[in-house]
Amino acid sequence: MSHYQLPRLCAVILLERNDKYFFIRRQNTRYKEGFFSLPAGHADEGEFLKETALRETKEETGIEISSDKLELFYVLHRATHQSGQYPYVDIFFRASNFDGEPTNAEPEKCSETAWLSQEEILTRKDVVPTIKKAFEGKLSGELYGELEDE
Repeated sequence: MSHYQLPRLCAVILLERNDKYFFIRRQNTRYKEGFFSLPAGHADEGEFLKETALRETKEETGIEISSDKLELFYVLHRATHQSGQYPYVDIFFRASNFDGEPTNAEPEKCSETAWLSQEEILTRKDVVPTIKKAFEGKLSGELYGELEDE
């Protein structure tokens, strides 16, 4: 008999300005320490994913966005076969119309910020692989992809 685990849902936010995306370098998070990532977080119980995206954007960058400014960018299903690990469904939302300048609003979880171009995202070795996968998929005209999680 198989054991099924419901995937965890995660909203990932692409704050886009002048063809660059706002990244944070992870620290003290127990996942991909030292890698550049986009603002992201798990959906809370009873929360819609756009609500998650808005909440996480505010918590991590200080930027407030209205839900009508979010557009679906990519969906990534991450599978894992490691004991104790959960599969994930990452929903990537892009926001290119927002006021203010994003900041490091969680310095205990983020050591620095940077604006990265699409080319930098795809070529740097210190960008979280799931983000690279989403950009590669989008460039190929896909809206959905799968990735075996490490």
